[in-house]
Amino acid sequence: HIYTPEELQRFFAAVDASKSVPSECPYRSLVMPVFFRILYTSGMRVSELRLARVQDVNLSKGYIQVREGKNHKDRFIPIHPELVTSCVRLKTQIHSGSSEDEFFFMVYPGREMTLQNIYHNFRRYLDKAGIPHTGRGPRVHDFRHTYCVNLLLKWTEEGKDLMAYLPYIRT
Repeated sequence: HIYTPEELQRFFAAVDASKSVPSECPYRSLVMPVFFRILYTSGMRVSELRLARVQDVNLSKGYIQVREGKNHKDRFIPIHPELVTSCVRLKTQIHSGSSEDEFFFMVYPGREMTLQNIYHNFRRYLDKAGIPHTGRGPRVHDFRHTYCVNLLLKWTEEGKDLMAYLPYIRT
């Protein structure tokens, strides 16, 4: 599924309206808006982002280091400048006493977000945004595909040689 601009707008409005549950997910309203926006603007895999630790998120240089990603490769993923500001705010709000080894996007101190937690919230946001789930999608992973399609469209509009730029997406 490639999200339309209207679907993205409705989805992120639903994410922004999310509420935290102090006893279960005290950081949901702080974490989810940043988490899903980074997924969409970076093309990262869900598990790469959910397992990122405080030490992996370099806010002064604006990137996330993926350690042992697919095929056991490390790489650096740039964060959109507006999201760097959001990450700084998030870090201040939930990581004032955290170690560098703590998960950056956590649901509760000491607990990373599980794939089930992310998927459950994703489905809730889809429903609130009026985006039907057909049993085959949309999926969280489709943010990665939408990122690539939108990047290719941007490069086409800028008159860039796609054959020369395709290796950048791969990298």
